[in-house]
Amino acid sequence: QPSLNSFSASISYEKRVAEGREAARDAAARKKVFILIHGIYGDEDTFDELPSILLRDPAFPDASVYVMKYWSSQLFPNFQPLADLGATFAKHLKVIGKEEGNADLVVVAHSQGGLIARSAILDLKDAGQSDLLDRMTLIMIGTPNFASLYATYNNIVINSVFAPVTYAVSLVTG
Repeated sequence: QPSLNSFSASISYEKRVAEGREAARDAAARKKVFILIHGIYGDEDTFDELPSILLRDPAFPDASVYVMKYWSSQLFPNFQPLADLGATFAKHLKVIGKEEGNADLVVVAHSQGGLIARSAILDLKDAGQSDLLDRMTLIMIGTPNFASLYATYNNIVINSVFAPVTYAVSLVTG
């Protein structure tokens, strides 16, 4: 059974281990830790069977997989600032890095997930976390590193619809 590691923020992770493996295995023996981050309209199921495939692959006999979860919707805007998601992810990377010992951390990020990961890496660099960064590999899949025309148009439409509501809420809540 997968064990669930939840954090008290807008981001959480589900840790998955292969059936039959002991969850309390020595962290130093782990070779790879995969951390999967979905995009703006995705969810924890974005990567479909990839966690299971990684856990069954004999090339990664002691692998762990963490699946990042944060709120997203195709109908409603995500008002979580990218910098906040990145800072929260950086905190979780520190926790995972400590929990997993000296394992290599492989972050696989789709779309906005890559922007979150990049933001976290910059935060870790600014904090002098080179020990963690030296063990990390980032794989970006479809990340809009140079902006996205779709996101620009989407933001214009969403902001024109939701800006009055957001403004009214900010007046009420102070």
